[in-house]
Amino acid sequence: MNIKDYDLIHSHYLFNGGWATYRLNQKYGIPYVVSVRDTDINTYLKLPVFKGVARKIAGSASGIVFLSYPYKDKFL
Repeated sequence: MNIKDYDLIHSHYLFNGGWATYRLNQKYGIPYVVSVRDTDINTYLKLPVFKGVARKIAGSASGIVFLSYPYKDKFL
């Protein structure tokens, strides 16, 4: 697989795949989109150490998909 053949990456989770897409974006400049799910909101973001990581991932993303309005409200 040649990563340079891709023009967009989608991570189905903010944390579980989001960090990898963030790093690929930093290294190769490929834009990415992340989805924010229940586990991201109700597990990871309750731990202070992950809030900065979430800001980095979401801040560099070309788009963010929220699976519901309450998730969007909690995240923002």
